Amino acid sequence: MATPLKSKPGLTGATALSIPKTWDPKWFRGFISNMLKGADVRNAIGVDGITITGNISSPYATIGFTGAPSANVTPDTHPASPNTSNDEFEFGSSLDLTGARGAGAVAWSWLNQGVSTANVTSGALVLNAATGGISSVAIVEQSIVNPSAAWDFRCKLLGIDWYNVQTGSDSRGGMWVGDNTGGGGLSYTMSSYYDSGAGYLRWNVARWSSPTTAVSALFTSSTSSSVLLDQWAGVMPMTSNGQAVYYRITFDGTTLRWYVSQDGVVYALATQEAVGAYLITNPAGIGLFASEANNSAQQASAVFDWFRRYA
Repeated sequence: MATPLKSKPGLTGATALSIPKTWDPKWFRGFISNMLKGADVRNAIGVDGITITGNISSPYATIGFTGAPSANVTPDTHPASPNTSNDEFEFGSSLDLTGARGAGAVAWSWLNQGVSTANVTSGALVLNAATGGISSVAIVEQSIVNPSAAWDFRCKLLGIDWYNVQTGSDSRGGMWVGDNTGGGGLSYTMSSYYDSGAGYLRWNVARWSSPTTAVSALFTSSTSSSVLLDQWAGVMPMTSNGQAVYYRITFDGTTLRWYVSQDGVVYALATQEAVGAYLITNPAGIGLFASEANNSAQQASAVFDWFRRYA
């Protein structure tokens, strides 16, 4: 026959908890009272913005949510409190050159526009680069607010006009960062492109002395020390619509770092370089670009889902 035992905590006197007859009631009561303390719960799950109150003298714990998780597990949803640099490309039908998309929004501007165009359609930015080769990039940029502080910018590239790839050209699209805005000073581009010889996408970070003069490659994914990054570069399929890629550039006050991701959650470090190794001053401008190479007649189109600042 089971031994009736008034349970703890929270049950009324009319409710009894039965335990096997062979169990020691005193031991079981101690087990219930001591094994799941508030402190144990706090230590187990009190992370990523979840706060737990409780101590060793109480079996109770209060759980509250006071902040955002450290990782954005749904990067394609709009941030609850967007930064003024953010653009989801859902305002109007053209690039926001005046900051009209929201209170305090940072305006975009063109660098080396020429006959390039930027249209907002279906919740995305379509950046159409002028023809003329990889030695020229069309850039839409923002001034970095508080550029000397640490920052973290990201974007989602939905795809590039892969028709150009099939006709022997080299369309590129991605992120741009430079040491001064509007003047076209020293800068970097981070992009994906199709290696026709290897038959898959590669990632590239390149140095530029102006929007029309490429200097050298800082990084190409085939030489990456990141196994994960190389695996991604080798297996991402080529389709008529391209392959979505997430780009990320961070600055900690001294060093720039470039990352790439397949899902916008897990990022692989591509490369890094200290300011002073190439740039003369801290980066002052950041944005998106598109370019065309190996086909003087075909215009390249890069499509971006969003652009955001996370820090």
